[in-house]
Formats: sequence, C-alpha cells, structure tokens
Amino acid sequence: MKLGKKLLIIAILAIGMADLIIIAVCFFSPPREPPAERRARRLWAEIRELGQIETFLIEIRFKSRPDRRHECTVVRELGALGPPAVPYLIRALDHGMGHVREWAAVELGNLGPEAGAAAPKLLDVMKHDHDDYLRLAAAEALVRIGRGGAALPVLAKRLRSSDEFDRSAAARVLGNLGPLAEPVIPELIGALEDVDREVRDKASDALARIGPPAVPALVKALEHRDSTVREHATWALGQIRPGAAAATPAYHLVYVIDRSGSMVDRLHRVKIEVLSSIGRLKESQDFHGVFYGMSPEGGPAERLLPATEENKLKAVGFVRGFRAKGQTDPVPALKRAFGVLGQADPKRPGKLIYLVTDGVFPDNEKVLKVIRRLNAGKDAHIHTVLVGKRHPVAVKVMKTIASENGGYFKHVEDEDIE
Repeated sequence: MKLGKKLLIIAILAIGMADLIIIAVCFFSPPREPPAERRARRLWAEIRELGQIETFLIEIRFKSRPDRRHECTVVRELGALGPPAVPYLIRALDHGMGHVREWAAVELGNLGPEAGAAAPKLLDVMKHDHDDYLRLAAAEALVRIGRGGAALPVLAKRLRSSDEFDRSAAARVLGNLGPLAEPVIPELIGALEDVDREVRDKASDALARIGPPAVPALVKALEHRDSTVREHATWALGQIRPGAAAATPAYHLVYVIDRSGSMVDRLHRVKIEVLSSIGRLKESQDFHGVFYGMSPEGGPAERLLPATEENKLKAVGFVRGFRAKGQTDPVPALKRAFGVLGQADPKRPGKLIYLVTDGVFPDNEKVLKVIRRLNAGKDAHIHTVLVGKRHPVAVKVMKTIASENGGYFKHVEDEDIE
C-alpha cells in the first residue's frame, strides 16, 4: 500500500513537471512566424542565392540546373504575398541584377498604399540610380502607392528632356498611370508638339487614358495652330467618351454640313475639315453626308455606306462640288441624319454625328429641342465644329449640343480659313 502511494505521488509529480515544462516552453519560445512572412523570407533567400552567380555564368547555370527559376519569377511570387514582402522588395532594389531591381519596383507599385514604407528608397532610386528603366519604374511605383507628389514633377520634367528616349518613356509611364497622371495634363498637351512622332503618340495615348479630366485641354488643343497637335488631340478625344466607363468605337458616322449663304467665305475650310475626317475612316466604319441650305441634300445614296476607298473617293467628289446657298436651318438635316443612323447595324454600336456650321441658326431653342427628342436615349454622340467668328450665342448653342450628347466642341477661326 505504501508502495502504491509512493508511485501515485511520483506520477502526480511527473505530470506536474511535464506541465511546467510545457508552460515554460510555450512562454519562453519565440512566436511562430506567420506562413506568408516565412515564405517571403525564403523567397528572398532564393533571390540572394541567384544573385550571387556572376553574369557570365548565368547561361551555364540554366544549362546545368534546368529546374532553377528565373529571378523575376521569384520576385513576382514575392510581391504576390502582399505586405509581408515589402521589406524584402525594398532590399531587392539594391540587388546586383538590374532586372531584379526593376521588377521589385513594379511589385511595390502593385501593392499600392500598403508599400508606403518603400517610398524613401524608391525616391532615392528615382533620383540617383543610373538605370533609366529603373528610375521610371520607381517613379511609377511612387505614384501607385500614393506618394506621387515627388514623382509626377520628375516625369513632367523628363517630358522636356533632350533625350527622345527619356521623353517617350516618361509619356509611356504617365499613360500607365491613367487618371493618376491628371496633374501633368498641361505637360502632356505640350508633348503633342514634340518633334519625335513616338513621343507624340505616347503623349496622346496618355491623355486618352487619363479620360474625361483631359477633355477640356484636348478641346482647346483642337484650336492649336499646328495641324499635328490638332490631329493627336482629335484622336485622343475619339478614345474618350465623357461620363462613360469605357469608350465605344464610332462605327456609324453622319456628317451634317452647313452650306447656307452665310458660309460662302468659309465653305472651303469646311470641305477641308470634312474631307480630312472622311480620309481617316477605316473600312470597318460606314458613313453618310448631309448638306443643308434651303433643304437637306444627301450624298450619293440615302444610306450608310462602307468606308471603302471607292466610296470615300465618291464622297470626295460629291463634297467638292457643293456651293454655298440658302438659309441656316439644320433641323431637316438633323432629322435625316438620325433617320440614316436608324438603319445602322444594331450589333455594332457607336453612332456619331459631326455638325459643322457657323452656328447662325434661326431658332436655337428649336434646334436644341429637336436634338433632345431625336436623341432622347443618347444613342448617338454629336461633335460640333463652329466655323468662323466666335459669336457668344453660337458658341453657347454649339457647346450645349456637344456636352448634352457626349461630344466635343471645336472652333475654327476665320484666320484659319484660306
């Protein structure tokens, strides 16, 4: 019996000691590392290991170890882990391989505000690194994480660089930023005058990606003395549908053109505007023209025609033959335009009317009411082109028509008319 008691006491003491040991281990042991942070640390170790191999041995490495992964793949996996990856991505900005540094900047930008701790390092890289691509990637990352106050001025300055690569790359990065690049709209408008076509193309693309905030500046650019600027501004506006989430291609176009007596000194310029637009049409589009004076007169056929070279040449001959006469009442012509657009293939959305006139209407309110009724569903956009004197009343009605129907307003000065 005594032996049993002793064994019981020993067992109790042993259990107690075991519990104490467990408690001590739990209390004094370091906390377990979260899985994401543990994987981030391992990926960083892999990046460091890969970076230790000299450049001239890279090809041998992949031949001898086909299972080895490319550094950029590992950096992308690291970025996919989210915030736990930030400290390692910051360290990767000092990696020995340029493409690793660039991808680290890209991944930090993809993390957005969660990568705020990387801002000082990215700012240092953007200002001082010798790698042009990395500097631009760092600038883009700064904007994406919400610290673009320092980056956007740098990108704007690069748009004025003497190096065409710098200018083109800066415009490309600003395009990638979309609406975030809104503060740099004036500089991008200026870049539309660049001597290098690629820079101009990238700048117009960036303005189009900024979207509706760029519309006022682009509309103003339509009055620029340089035809190249006007061309790129027109293209950018064509990609933007103010107030809409996405741009709808204009597959069906009708030109409503004023040929009244008041246009006698301006019809030549009107023809140039219209013929220039027709010339840019693609075969996937169709079009129709309505000239109005005493009564509206349509093109060779009262229907939409495919924009083939043959049909465009016929339209050119038709437009060239017109003379100015009659009164400026656009209502019958507008009714015909909407009637022609009613024949458009519903499977291909995107209807557009170009209204080209001096804006001298006999009844402005009637014109506005008719358009509101005919386009009640906003199925068509209307771009307005005011030719001649900038009379306040004409400007107001033309701008109203454009703004109410998702279009833009353009003014062609008398001085531009030859």
